[in-house]
Amino acid sequence: MELVFGMKDVYPWEAKVRRGIEARLRTLFERWGYVEVEPPTLEYYTTLEKTMSEEMKERIFKFLNRDGKLVCLRPEFTTSVARMFAQGNALPLPLRV
Repeated sequence: MELVFGMKDVYPWEAKVRRGIEARLRTLFERWGYVEVEPPTLEYYTTLEKTMSEEMKERIFKFLNRDGKLVCLRPEFTTSVARMFAQGNALPLPLRV
């Protein structure tokens, strides 16, 4: 059995170290006034395509959803976070995410 190129198994001892680092960073960011957001892993391709380089467009995982619309795994958070807040969710400003 072969692991998908570019992927890595994370063993229990590695996961524990990662979770510890995440907890320390989360605490630090909260002290600085940041709040956590979690955009979906999948986005419509049309939402992201204008912000991607041609190389990224070729490399990104794309597929059709049940409605026949092209969706993709988001390569980063920025556009997804901007989309979240552009939808008019009324949150107190300024907001650090």
